[in-house]
Amino acid sequence: MIYVIGEILVDVFASERVIGGAPFNFAYHLKKLGLPVRFFSRVGADADGRRILAFVEAKGFDPDDIQIDPQRKTGYVTVAVDAQGVPDFTIHADVAYDFIRPPVLPPSEQFNDVELIYFGSLMQRSELGRRSLAALLGQRAPRTRCFCDINLRSACYTPDTITACLRHAEILKLNNDELDALASLFRYDPPYEEQVRTLIRAFNLQVVILTRGAEAAEVFTPTVHDRLPGIPVPRMEDTVGAGDAFASVCAVGLLHNWPYRRMLTLATRFASGICAVKGALPIADDLYVSLKPYLEKG
Repeated sequence: MIYVIGEILVDVFASERVIGGAPFNFAYHLKKLGLPVRFFSRVGADADGRRILAFVEAKGFDPDDIQIDPQRKTGYVTVAVDAQGVPDFTIHADVAYDFIRPPVLPPSEQFNDVELIYFGSLMQRSELGRRSLAALLGQRAPRTRCFCDINLRSACYTPDTITACLRHAEILKLNNDELDALASLFRYDPPYEEQVRTLIRAFNLQVVILTRGAEAAEVFTPTVHDRLPGIPVPRMEDTVGAGDAFASVCAVGLLHNWPYRRMLTLATRFASGICAVKGALPIADDLYVSLKPYLEKG
């Protein structure tokens, strides 16, 4: 079982409103790939919230894992996509997912079956969000690993937020810009490879997954560094959700003990496919169907 906690929201594009949020995108991909996953979040008692609840139930998630906030709006993000397909996000504050409370789990439910807990940094921009995440992670079994996709967004984190994320995580996924932010905060000197190694030593990380845009994807452990050059996107629509797609396949690979090069290859291929569709979640299942045979090979 995989637990995912964090924001589910509405991405507001110029011509449409699309359900998204990095943790939900991650959970959605895993569910589509046949993995057992529970997703915990919070929405408002509004039209967007009702739409989200109907959507998650239709996709096989338990809507009871989504809290309803009677006072605040469902989270929403204004997205502007440039000519190269690169999004610019305006993330609105004081919304329902800022007030996620610790999931209420029955006493009979054991964490011994939870292999992975995924979280990001955005839900931790509120004090309640930080406490709720800590409460959930405090219940995990020794075998449960924590996967943090740090997803730094402007004005949505503090040095304390970053430090808490790193202290909770065994697995860290980040991109070039996020590594630059961490290196600046902690005053790590270049080159970037040594910055990653210093992060691993300072926070006792097991795995760091670094995406470097179209250039490369890399994985670091205390003893290993592997690098895969980027692959071209056959038809660029936008890059919304590409990092979440990449992270989801990396999670599958780590759970199934894939060789790192295979993990990076399949994650890059899947993320490239997401870049060829509009938004973070493909309407058709073709991408998942093409990936499933590789999962079945173990």
